[in-house]
Amino acid sequence: MFFFSLLKSVINRFNPVSMNNNESIMSPSFSLKEAIHQKLKQYFGYDSFRPGQYSVIENLLSGKSVLAVMPTGGGKSICYQLPALMLEGVTIVVSPLISLMKDQVDKLTLKNIPVALINSTVTQREVQDTLVKAARNEIKLLYIAPERFHSGLFRDALARIRVSLFAVDEAHCISQWGHDFRPSYLRLKHAISLCGHPVIGGFTATATPKVRKDILDQLGMNNPSVIISGFDRPNLKYLTLFLKERDKKQETLDIIRQVKGPTIIYCSTQKTTAEVSSHLQVNGITCAPYHAGLDTKTRTEVQNRFINGLVQVIVATNAFGMGIDKPDIRLIIHYNMPGSIEAYYQESGRAGRDGNVSYCLLMSNRHDIRIQEYLINSSSPTEQAIKEVYEKIFDYPENPVLRTYREIAGDCSGSVSEMMIGNVLKILESYQLVKRMQESQHPAYVILSLSYERLLQRNQTSASKKRILHYLQETYPQPLLGSLLPFSVDQSLNKTGLSRDQFYRHIHQLSDSEGFTYIPPFSGKGIQKITARMNANSLPIDFKKIEEARANQLLKVGQIHEYMLSRECRRNYLLGYFGEQFQYHRCGGCDICLNWRSQSRYKKRETPSVTAPVSAKTREENLVNGDIKTVYECIRKYNNKLGVHRIVELLKGSKNAELIRLGLHKCSFYAKLHKNRTANLVDLIKKDIRSGYLKKTRGKFPKLGLTDEGRIKFNSFHFS
Repeated sequence: MFFFSLLKSVINRFNPVSMNNNESIMSPSFSLKEAIHQKLKQYFGYDSFRPGQYSVIENLLSGKSVLAVMPTGGGKSICYQLPALMLEGVTIVVSPLISLMKDQVDKLTLKNIPVALINSTVTQREVQDTLVKAARNEIKLLYIAPERFHSGLFRDALARIRVSLFAVDEAHCISQWGHDFRPSYLRLKHAISLCGHPVIGGFTATATPKVRKDILDQLGMNNPSVIISGFDRPNLKYLTLFLKERDKKQETLDIIRQVKGPTIIYCSTQKTTAEVSSHLQVNGITCAPYHAGLDTKTRTEVQNRFINGLVQVIVATNAFGMGIDKPDIRLIIHYNMPGSIEAYYQESGRAGRDGNVSYCLLMSNRHDIRIQEYLINSSSPTEQAIKEVYEKIFDYPENPVLRTYREIAGDCSGSVSEMMIGNVLKILESYQLVKRMQESQHPAYVILSLSYERLLQRNQTSASKKRILHYLQETYPQPLLGSLLPFSVDQSLNKTGLSRDQFYRHIHQLSDSEGFTYIPPFSGKGIQKITARMNANSLPIDFKKIEEARANQLLKVGQIHEYMLSRECRRNYLLGYFGEQFQYHRCGGCDICLNWRSQSRYKKRETPSVTAPVSAKTREENLVNGDIKTVYECIRKYNNKLGVHRIVELLKGSKNAELIRLGLHKCSFYAKLHKNRTANLVDLIKKDIRSGYLKKTRGKFPKLGLTDEGRIKFNSFHFS
């Protein structure tokens, strides 16, 4: 296998790059230097610092704000944890990731360091207790989620805390030019002023020169030290491979069998994560999927099994990896192209933190670009989509709104996806128009449109249904027809004597009949409307800024695509992107320097043109005179109801008697593509069945439908 030959050619190969371990220290006093090293040994067990760490700590302790740009795995956390132990007051650490926050708090607690956190997982009482302890200076480090600064009461509480250091982790999140912009970070500058303008420490691994300047401006850092310890990771080997989607699984399996070390595989969607994990398990690889769709307990178990070596491979979305303390990861595979060079650098940087040779393989094809563009359009919704969702939320009579994202999307036009709803709500919340509540249980509801007497008459043969109706009659003797009647499912079980299965079966049967509607208890985050309704055209939202963010994300997809296509040394390209000059023309350890692509058995299958546009429509979308969109709309309308040839007959306007008998000649798609050749339409559909966008049901007369990838492709037509 060609990857095996690659391993032999790079493992132990001479690499001219070396780290410079000589720190630039501003002549500190010996006593300060000695104290810093003493704390390092006492609390963290290290005898020496990694590159850049001492300079950051010395500057912060001398009262100078610092923006520290250090590679993933470069030890950023010590740079604010150690100063916190030596300063008089409280160090506030802003972190966007609950799992990372908890991991660091747990480790510091084991070291007997007084530390606490405030995020969505703690109760209001716990928040109050923590703030009181911080005001008494009983806590050295206080980890806070950036969303907390939305609360006026919380901001007021900050003024009562003596803050000596304000540390901002993942500082690139404050810049809309970064790869992970978070509006909640924009409140940090005001929070810093409420804390009395303490020393500021900004920490990131993925900031370009433009983003670094923006971080300084957004945090209000005056005359800071900017310490860049270098982006290069000499032990990492950067490799790229263009593959057809159908070839990725086998290539992934081959590579894992050769490397045989702890591995993370990153996928763009939860569905792909599950499919790849299943394929590896069937072929004898110990692995597990990890994504946001799994409950917290399962994710924690998977993470712990991986860290403890019980699982070789984690197949994950980008929800996995931040703060993972596993230095011996030998292989990172990007099964799908990530959304930016920053994301790729950060995720691939989780390999080889022990300094040993590790591999970072990026696989891609044109399908990945379409996925990224779809994700971008969902995360940065259009002005029209934001206004439509806003109006829909305020159309609902209840407050809070207890509806799932899927229900809200279903009430909107077809251009608003379920994924888009959550991102629109984040925007509305950032402008204080709505508030997403904490997840909790809510009552079930019943709506009656017939009297109890008539309902009992209709269901007199079912003793169980009569019990349910009698219980409701006892609870609401004279209900207002058409109104929401809340009730507790648990209480109804006690009153009716029915088992849970019996209750749900019969109440759903009642709901299927006339005069009775059952609304199950909502379990999720309600949406609180916190302002009066206003005209959607008058919303106080900076739509221009949102559009700029979308354009920036599309630009970043273009940049990672350029990286894939480039014939330049991978290390040279990456370092140059982050503004660091590489002293060698070639690193000797990437696919370009090794001429690896010429060895690939897939080299003739997919090698995109260097001039291929990223955000423009592909040739595929322009096939059949640009009418592929119409084909997909028709298939979506009759999903799994009509076969290939019936769909083609419909689009062509056939006079087939069966088609007329079914009434399809009255459909809006009838004869819409009559100018197209039948063979072209059939070939198009068959090609997309092979590509995985369309599927046929089993049986003697298979019907045509969309796959999950096909739905993404369908949505991409409407976002274009």
